[in-house]
Amino acid sequence: MYTKTQILQSKKYRQYKDVLAVILSNNKNYTHEEIQRELDKFLSAPIKEQKN
Repeated sequence: MYTKTQILQSKKYRQYKDVLAVILSNNKNYTHEEIQRELDKFLSAPIKEQKN
């Protein structure tokens, strides 16, 4: 189990640091499986197009 701070400092998740900073909770610990599941959910979400 890893804290959000530990995850954000990890080399393994370096390329997703900005995304993880937004989607992970500060007061929760995560396993690698939970981190991957959250990333997959975020990255597979459809892009909402905003029209002016």
